[in-house]
Amino acid sequence: MHTFYQHHPSKHRWTKDHPLEQVIGNPSQSVRTRCHLESDGKMCMFALTVSRTEPNNIKEAMANSAWIESMHEELHQFDRLDVWELVDRPLYKNVINMKWLWKNKCDEENIVIRNKSRLVAK
Repeated sequence: MHTFYQHHPSKHRWTKDHPLEQVIGNPSQSVRTRCHLESDGKMCMFALTVSRTEPNNIKEAMANSAWIESMHEELHQFDRLDVWELVDRPLYKNVINMKWLWKNKCDEENIVIRNKSRLVAK
């Protein structure tokens, strides 16, 4: 999880001072107005780095930079943990096919917080 998207207890309280047309979400929860959301630059930048749609195939995944980065992270983990080595295919031998899986990870409010890619044996 990105360090700037850690959920912190809200310092905002619901008051009659907030016009209802500026309240986003349930008024009984912490209040965030449009003005507050626009000033939250880190959250805006984070929203630009994740994809809300899950790709169905590699062509769709390769068309989105967020999913490309997610796949790079998965391949980097294989390299970092030294669990996989790419070798030439031996003659007359079957190989294990690989398949990419893509999943959006959401928080408790169903907001996409991470794009997760997995390379698995088929």
